[in-house]
Amino acid sequence: AVTIDSQLGVDPTTGAFTSFACDLSLDGGGTANYSASVADVAAISSASIYYMPKSDIGTVATRSRGVTAGSMRGYGALQSITAMECLVDDVAAHLKKDPIELRRKNAMRTGYRNLTGAVPAVTIRSAELLDRLARAPLWSDRDKDRRAFEAAHPSRKYGVGVACAMFKYGAGHDGALAAVSFDADGRIEVAAS
Repeated sequence: AVTIDSQLGVDPTTGAFTSFACDLSLDGGGTANYSASVADVAAISSASIYYMPKSDIGTVATRSRGVTAGSMRGYGALQSITAMECLVDDVAAHLKKDPIELRRKNAMRTGYRNLTGAVPAVTIRSAELLDRLARAPLWSDRDKDRRAFEAAHPSRKYGVGVACAMFKYGAGHDGALAAVSFDADGRIEVAAS
């Protein structure tokens, strides 16, 4: 369990993210099974794919009588990335901006520094991925599909969402250059150096 209190500064006119503050409190459980490392990963991953010109991130792991919070429980990134993606959805709804376009506008680019000050040594293609997602029929036809589904199933709801994440680059022991990709025919390619 991680309690997350975060605030995202956004320019309401442009939708550009201006600042990010996040405090994370991890329930480490009764055993120090990587609790400090899990808290560290949660903090490093808290901005997900987004560039934050200014940030203030704090994290703590506390001992409790709860279940051990080691590597078998998501390692912190899943919790903080999910919180960020929900926050971005809230901002998009509040500003009446397309969720994919808001993500694309604020995605890190190749050469940008992340929260730790590290510059990933890889080409960052989040914006390209978001462009492709925007054109996917599952996204572009979502309103029409929702209306059709809910008309045919009045007691059920239909929804399509989007999230895009980047896992903790900048911890000091990052993989050199690695990628997993798939093409339109479903072929998967794994490359590592």
